[in-house]
Amino acid sequence: MVRGHDNGVVRRERSQSNMSRSFYIVGIDEGQATADYKDGVLSVHLPKTEKAEDTSHTIAVGGAA
Repeated sequence: MVRGHDNGVVRRERSQSNMSRSFYIVGIDEGQATADYKDGVLSVHLPKTEKAEDTSHTIAVGGAA
């Protein structure tokens, strides 16, 4: 970031760059996966395969007493 003061005016220059993130997810139907980017929100739909729907996991969540 570059800052400059010209006659009481503060000028800031910011650089822009690309960002990417990748990870592996198992048990999804890749052919049916969809994504949509609207109004700054990325929505990703990853439907499970039939085999993945047969398994379930329980995660206990504790609350403040």
